[in-house]
Amino acid sequence: MLGPGGGGWIQSMAAHPTDPKTLLLGCDVGGYFVSRNEGVSWEIRNTGLHDYFIESIAVQRDDPNVIFLGTQSGVHKSTDGGATWRWLRNGWPEPLKYRRSAPVSIVAIDPRNPKVVYAGIGRPRHFNEGQGRIYKSEDGGERWFIVNGESAFSSDAVITDLVIHPRESNTLFACTQHGLYRSGDSGKTWDLKVKGLP
Repeated sequence: MLGPGGGGWIQSMAAHPTDPKTLLLGCDVGGYFVSRNEGVSWEIRNTGLHDYFIESIAVQRDDPNVIFLGTQSGVHKSTDGGATWRWLRNGWPEPLKYRRSAPVSIVAIDPRNPKVVYAGIGRPRHFNEGQGRIYKSEDGGERWFIVNGESAFSSDAVITDLVIHPRESNTLFACTQHGLYRSGDSGKTWDLKVKGLP
């Protein structure tokens, strides 16, 4: 057993792109943890987080100090390797008192242009609060907009995963409870691709 413990689920994990001993971990009640020794010990790094439910971790490959977290309150960004976090709110709906206005299930950074970041909406653990929405930023998270049209997914679709083609940034794949979708125009339109799947 290597995890930091403390109760709750471990929702997400990422590896440092250049340092094989560094692991990044996200929990549902504990927040964000980092290990510098392959998981032997862990340090908590929650300064600036607005909630500790970390659904997704995305590390910028060419600058690993830049990290994005998908949380139930939206997207958080660090530019100092996770020591501190900033809540990114420009373009997002106003927070609600008794439910999540836009819980972020997955964050993905364009491998060819790190200023482009995508965020999928929903709560995969409970498969609720899906909105069939994917947000996009073209300036490293400072401003966001809904990139896909209303007919792209079912209105209740939870975006459980999002992958950007490593060489063709306009090609994306999104996983939902309704199947796998593919976009060839940087997320504007999507086609269901389930041939051969059960």
